[in-house]
Amino acid sequence: VAGTVNTIRTFEDLEATLRAVTGSAENARLAFKTVEDFTKTTPFQLANVTESFIRFFQAGIEPNNKNLTAFGNLAAGMGKDITQLAQATFNATTGEMEMLKQFGITKSSIDTQGFKDLLDLVDQTCNDTWELYTDLQLYNPYTMDIISDLRSSTETLHNQLKELENVET
Repeated sequence: VAGTVNTIRTFEDLEATLRAVTGSAENARLAFKTVEDFTKTTPFQLANVTESFIRFFQAGIEPNNKNLTAFGNLAAGMGKDITQLAQATFNATTGEMEMLKQFGITKSSIDTQGFKDLLDLVDQTCNDTWELYTDLQLYNPYTMDIISDLRSSTETLHNQLKELENVET
């Protein structure tokens, strides 16, 4: 029973996070369909692919089937799980490149003005992450929907756990 409850809780958490990062229940449903379709063709577990989808999305990478396949192939080729590559990719967006070395990805020198301008923009963005975060929340039209969805998910889980507790006694 405990294993079933943990599995239900894990998938409800992932579903709530998908709703939060994609902006709506409909987008979350489409995202989960992409995850399911991709998972059917890989050795990766559904929960891991869902978590990876979320990390790639948060890193600004569109986690469509083509990109998931490319990342999945790289991870599998290196004997790693896709979640490790997703986390390494997400970390790289914050300037942390160490995890990417596990996948044979290292920094190289690109010395063009466009690249220097890009690095300056990244530095400016990363130097004031709290302001960036609050602005994203303030101007995100889905913020209140996301909060509402998270509350609803929490209430649903709470009610299911109460029901389970009543069945056991």
